[in-house]
Amino acid sequence: GDSGTIDVPVSLHYDGSQQIPIGNGNSSVNLANTGFSVVDSDNEWMYYVNTADKNKLYKKSVSGADNSPISDDQVGYINLLGDWVYYINYTDDSKIYKVRTDGTQKQKVADDMASCLNILSGKIYYINHSDRARIYVIDSQGRRQLCSDSASMLSAGSNNSLYYVNTLDDNKLYKYFLINSTKSIVSDVPVQFLNVLGDSSVLYTGKDGLLYVSSGSYYSNPNGATVVTNVPT
Repeated sequence: GDSGTIDVPVSLHYDGSQQIPIGNGNSSVNLANTGFSVVDSDNEWMYYVNTADKNKLYKKSVSGADNSPISDDQVGYINLLGDWVYYINYTDDSKIYKVRTDGTQKQKVADDMASCLNILSGKIYYINHSDRARIYVIDSQGRRQLCSDSASMLSAGSNNSLYYVNTLDDNKLYKYFLINSTKSIVSDVPVQFLNVLGDSSVLYTGKDGLLYVSSGSYYSNPNGATVVTNVPT
């Protein structure tokens, strides 16, 4: 059908209103933007990539009084679980690492070349580029392949589902159900960018440059919209 236009006003601030569920490492919105930062559940400390210091992992008090590195690695996809900070270590071929929030006991979690690190209910999900970009999980049973599709993006809809862009099917959007280990297609549109707010609000841009919104269920021939924003380009 015809494309409409959506006006999207944008303001950048943190007000502490987006609480991350217990057992999850970060919000899906933050992780869609390479997991640049995460704030603890007490809204006291922020862990972030310091681009002014070689992309090292920093810990900063929300008040701004304290700000110091806890790892000299170049990092991304930061997840916080208890007193551990998990991240992808670009200094070591994008392998998964973790370090205590006080900067001690740094250790490697997996040797895989990883991206899109998501921690849900204490389980680690990621794209494994050492195995044809398949989706993997690390949990109490160990490390294993979760899905044989190759993915270019991975994001959590809830603790029960993952969304990914399936490069084996023309970059279409798929949903993986963690409860019964099944998958289903969400959209026939080749996806350029994915941002999951929740199972009822999945936003993605197609390679046609249009914005699409899905409730997580398949809908044929969705209508895209042109986005107008106040962010300068």
